[in-house]
Amino acid sequence: MRFFKLCLYLLLINSTIYFRLVSGQNGTSATTDSDNQIVVDIGLILDFGSSTGITAISCVSMAFSDFYSANPHYSTRLALHRRNSDDIISAASSVPDSSELEGIASLVKVLGWHDLVVLYQDDAEEEFGPNFISSLTRTLQQESIHLSYVSAISASSSVPDIRKELRHLRSMQTRVFLVHVTSHDLASRLFSLAREVGMMSKGTAWIITDALSNSISSLNAATIESMEGVLGMRPYIPRSKNLDNFRIKWNLMQKKYHHTEKVGTDFYTCLQAYDTVWAFATAAEKIQANYNIYNYSLNATPMINQSTIVNY
Repeated sequence: MRFFKLCLYLLLINSTIYFRLVSGQNGTSATTDSDNQIVVDIGLILDFGSSTGITAISCVSMAFSDFYSANPHYSTRLALHRRNSDDIISAASSVPDSSELEGIASLVKVLGWHDLVVLYQDDAEEEFGPNFISSLTRTLQQESIHLSYVSAISASSSVPDIRKELRHLRSMQTRVFLVHVTSHDLASRLFSLAREVGMMSKGTAWIITDALSNSISSLNAATIESMEGVLGMRPYIPRSKNLDNFRIKWNLMQKKYHHTEKVGTDFYTCLQAYDTVWAFATAAEKIQANYNIYNYSLNATPMINQSTIVNY
């Protein structure tokens, strides 16, 4: 029997899930379980100490159970191997994908804005800054939108430092601000201070990427109140029976852990983890059936496939 080894590395860092797929072929051996099913290794890398990490592992486990209950006849089985993100020397960062950037550019164009200021989280351990800005610049240029200023703010920035930067931005002519941060503490300081210095009033527009929008329910009430009027990008999830069933399971899981606070309230992180397991489990089965990992086109359709705009 020819054996195809498929490895998925799923990383959850700063409330964002990342995936790395590595494939290899071994023509002389096979890994099977007691039922002669082909075992496909899947690596899960996340922060097991965070509520978001605990949420993800709970949702991954739920996805495993649901998928193989629905497909007991499949010849492949994913085998989960966990690893704490603290053990990873170099890890991926939260970078908006092209569809989200295109959505942001389209929103800015439709609303008649021609200039944009970007504020993004730029910590020493983060490497997404240059790539994020260059990708965003190219996307905006396609819509004839000018990126007039870029402000890099560390998650450890003090209140006086953030206030000083906001006052500098207030002195500029541009009144449209795009915020890409993953730290809830930084978001809380940023928007509270923006309101304090008069930058949340009429005539000023704020947009946040899904790095923050997806976990908006995890912010405290005061922060959410200070963000009134902010536009947020989120994955667009078409209404379906599968989504309704998932939401029921999500609500049950929330009730189960409500008193222990072990599971976070990030519905989209859970759905992304759940959806990805289903997509890759489907892919593993189809790859095995076609005997060609390099040329096969994956047809698994996830529940998340577009972006939508949310007004807070």
